[in-house]
Amino acid sequence: MGGKFAFRRDKMNDQKKTVQQLVAELAEMRQRLAELESLETERQRAEEALRSRDRNLTLLGQAGQDLTATLDLQQVTEQLLPVATEIIEAEGASVWLRDDSLESWLVCRTAYHYSYKHSPVDLRVRSGQGVAGWVAEEGESVIVRDVQEEPRFFSGIDEQTGFRTTSLLAAPLWSRDRVIGVLEVVNKRRGEFDEYDLLLVEALAASSASVIENARLTETLRQRTVDLQACYKRMSELSRALADDLRGPLGLIVSFAQVLEADYATLSEEELRHYLHAISQRGSEMVGVIDDLLAVRDEPSREMTAEITSLDMAIVVDEALERLYYMIGDRDVDIALPETWPVALGHGPWIEEVWVNYLTNGIKYGGQPPRVELGAADQGDGTVRFWVCDNGPGLAPEEQVRLFAPGARREGEFEMGLTLARRIVEKLGGQVGVESEVGQGSLFYFTLPLAG
Repeated sequence: MGGKFAFRRDKMNDQKKTVQQLVAELAEMRQRLAELESLETERQRAEEALRSRDRNLTLLGQAGQDLTATLDLQQVTEQLLPVATEIIEAEGASVWLRDDSLESWLVCRTAYHYSYKHSPVDLRVRSGQGVAGWVAEEGESVIVRDVQEEPRFFSGIDEQTGFRTTSLLAAPLWSRDRVIGVLEVVNKRRGEFDEYDLLLVEALAASSASVIENARLTETLRQRTVDLQACYKRMSELSRALADDLRGPLGLIVSFAQVLEADYATLSEEELRHYLHAISQRGSEMVGVIDDLLAVRDEPSREMTAEITSLDMAIVVDEALERLYYMIGDRDVDIALPETWPVALGHGPWIEEVWVNYLTNGIKYGGQPPRVELGAADQGDGTVRFWVCDNGPGLAPEEQVRLFAPGARREGEFEMGLTLARRIVEKLGGQVGVESEVGQGSLFYFTLPLAG
């Protein structure tokens, strides 16, 4: 009986050991399963990181190909920013380039947001101002995880755009040992910016900087080509205008000189004086044309200074009419003058030039025969308005807008005189203008300060 109970105790002890072993083995299995799950999670993360890096490398490579496919600066920057935003998983990015005219300024050439595109105009910071300005000045990259704790952060851009920056990273754009700008990425969408993000942005900045510089040089070259073409066109027009304006008086000088040469012995003293006076007048016209050309050529580099006095406008107008004596006679021009003139402030020789140009314009484009009326009126605001009114075909509104601008043309001819008149009057504190309707003639006016 005792042996039977002993057998049962041994059997129960063996069962207890088996349960304990099973519990221990189960716990060990659970631990190993957790380790396997952890390893699987790490493996998945590693695979995701590898896929992300492969994707980023692919995007970087594709971006390099896309950027080199164009030399248009706007296209280059617009292609660059979406790539930077996608690679870093940020909200937006921007390119800041040094101003071509002011090296101390950075201009935001293009800005991009992942949910909408925005290209700001006239967003500027000084070199050294804000994070972008600091990066451009120092040539170093930077990570800012919280702009509220960053003393270099410039909030003025957010105030102008309405955008809220919370974090950013920026890398310099180096080209030929010179920082030409900054690539900036803002607001990480998940987590915080890290060193790997900065490494990617630096790689993108390095590959795009030379492309941006080449695009800028191409853009500058294109603009200079356009400017040179415009300059050449203007010089051609000036040459044609000079030839046209000099041909008339020069032809008459030659004709009068030939008459004097052939008939000198038979001409009376009065006839000699007439021909010599005509030659003198035509020579003066040629000098006036050349002076106008030089004035237009030098504008605005040549500084104009003169003594300002009260003008006897009747005398000034008489001098102008005397210079145009033969033109008035040749075209049978009807000139109407006021009985009295208001007294204005100005410089007599300059205002005489304005009258000559206004009168020449009225005679040249007047009716058949030309009728030109001169007048003046106190404006009641401390200025006097003077005018020349003609009976020509009039001007369309679009012609009036550009008539006094450098390089302006009227009926296919280059108008130097009106450009010079505008410059003279503005120098004296006045304004020029034209009032006209097609078929109703034109009134050209200028204003001067009232004397006394």
